[in-house]
Amino acid sequence: GVSSDPEGAKLAWRWFIQRRRSIIARLKGANVRLLGLVIQLAAGSVPDKGHANAVEAFFQQHPVQGLERSIAQVVESIRTDAKFVVRLEDAMQDEEMKDLLLSFEL
Repeated sequence: GVSSDPEGAKLAWRWFIQRRRSIIARLKGANVRLLGLVIQLAAGSVPDKGHANAVEAFFQQHPVQGLERSIAQVVESIRTDAKFVVRLEDAMQDEEMKDLLLSFEL
């Protein structure tokens, strides 16, 4: 899907920001959990601390009633993924670990 590619994930977030009002209007009345999933898919696929901060700031300015906890979980997940990416990048500096990780490529 779009969100599995780094550029696609950024595109999904921009899409959500640009269409936020209409997405919320359409989905909030139908099912707040569905809206939460759209937010998670649009925001949660960029494993970068700066992105986590931007998502958090966005929803502080534009809160979605009933999804505060879900949005906090998305932000925490982004931060956790960002820390993992940093650790993986650090591990790739070690030649033995790099060889091991590259041996898993198909």
